[in-house]
Amino acid sequence: MSVPFPELPPMTGPWCVGIDLSGRSVDIVRLHESHDYAERGQRVLTGATAFDRLLDIEMPSSGWWSDVYLAAIEMPESRFRVSLRAQLPVYGAVCARIPSSITLWSVSPADWKRPLALGAKKPTAASFPPELAACAADWPQDALDALGVALYARDENARGIAAALNPPKGQAA
Repeated sequence: MSVPFPELPPMTGPWCVGIDLSGRSVDIVRLHESHDYAERGQRVLTGATAFDRLLDIEMPSSGWWSDVYLAAIEMPESRFRVSLRAQLPVYGAVCARIPSSITLWSVSPADWKRPLALGAKKPTAASFPPELAACAADWPQDALDALGVALYARDENARGIAAALNPPKGQAA
């Protein structure tokens, strides 16, 4: 069963989005830029074949994206060719449906797991800061993965901005 994407957030943005996908669902988490608050939606893809499921992909409405400045999607990785064959078309279709006004990053699982000190493990709600853990307490695994992707993107973007605004002595900004 799909979880609808919340249309009106309880607070204004800006927002960063994390996306986790499989051949059967797309999980999207919207993470607030300056507050540890997140909300999620999920689209379960229906259809008898991988191609039918690909045609079933729906993304949130354009209003949902209005305060989003950055979206990051987990890059499909698998040891199994069958799994990758199911995920790669979904990955491409989801990337194509992100509004062009939003910066889109492709993030490897190792990249977003490193700051959470997870190694190869999957996150639990307790893997996140307390306020986010409270938001995500009953979220399924794919939504927690999407939260990890969003948190990585938000924090990595903030580090990049801080470095640009505060260059080492002797270098111009």
